[in-house]
Amino acid sequence: MKVHTFLGVCLILVFFVEARGEQVDLSKLTLWQQQGADHPLGADVVVLDFFAHWCGPCLVLSKKIHALEAHFQSQGNSVLVVPVNVEKRNPVATQRFMKHAGIETAFFDPSGELVKQFGISSLPFVAVLKRLGESTSTRFEVVETFSGTPDMDAVHTAVRNTLVPVAPEPETHSESILVEENPVATVFPETGPTVSMAAVAERAAIDSKEIVPASEEEPAPVKIEETQQETEPIAVDQRVRTILGIYDSLKTTDIQISNTSLAGTFPVGNADLSIGISENKSRIYYQPSDLDLVSTGRSRKESMERVSLDGSLGLGQWLTGLMSVGAYEGFTDYKSVWIDEFYAQQFSLFPNFEDIDPRGYSIGLGTRWEYLPGLATLDV
Repeated sequence: MKVHTFLGVCLILVFFVEARGEQVDLSKLTLWQQQGADHPLGADVVVLDFFAHWCGPCLVLSKKIHALEAHFQSQGNSVLVVPVNVEKRNPVATQRFMKHAGIETAFFDPSGELVKQFGISSLPFVAVLKRLGESTSTRFEVVETFSGTPDMDAVHTAVRNTLVPVAPEPETHSESILVEENPVATVFPETGPTVSMAAVAERAAIDSKEIVPASEEEPAPVKIEETQQETEPIAVDQRVRTILGIYDSLKTTDIQISNTSLAGTFPVGNADLSIGISENKSRIYYQPSDLDLVSTGRSRKESMERVSLDGSLGLGQWLTGLMSVGAYEGFTDYKSVWIDEFYAQQFSLFPNFEDIDPRGYSIGLGTRWEYLPGLATLDV
């Protein structure tokens, strides 16, 4: 996968999506990693905070949104922040994000209906909702939505005006942790006021440690070398390198099987390559039936060697090219060895009989299209 980190001075933009007056149903929200579990959303005002572990600005915003919740609840107001995770992959990175953002419980929209209804194309995304009907109702009216990194005064005002009765106006926000005119994003796989969800496939494998800010109080400022221009992108290779070795065996009175394999995944340029080698060993103790007057019992040992190479290359925001080649030599399993031994003993004296030397190869090409929440693959 291709991952780039962009450093530069970001203009903080706030887009107000015209979704006021619409109604949404939160009944299908489930607890993250606890699908099927219900969680009461018993509050008059609910603030939806959509996030993903690879979104740097989301981490900064989530802390402020939860501080806003604590601010209103301390005044006795019925306000609840509902963090909604939009990334179902890499749960370890998501848990790390939640820890540093101070999120104890996150939600998940398995059907993706909320993302579609709000038309979310970038993160962060915040929606202020007002409950309709009884306290157990899951239907809410959309009061205000914010796409991008919002001015927290605007979010504060939207929540305060939604409350009934209206919460008292604080004397000043100048020293409040809820207000920050131009928050600076930490250095993440994608920085700035918004993160495009269209590129989620290229950021899903980012090392989750990168979401840790320089301190718990505020994010680290972006540092730019004097010789660099502010808009110059800097590529940082943060893809995972793995090596895996496996050995397993099976031994019985008439069959012994063992498998040894070694596989590694490495980034090479803009591509990710996976290389694997393996060796299968089979030993059979061939015993003919009592009625077989031709064959004789004997022990036979065979081995098979296999090598494979798989690669993926990002072709854009949504497309990934796939390639695979492989080759093997030898009997693929012990059953083939037993059958070959049977035919060799029965028909080896025939003039047209030939010893077999099994081998094979494979090659494949394909592409993967991924755009949340859709996925499609085409392989040849």
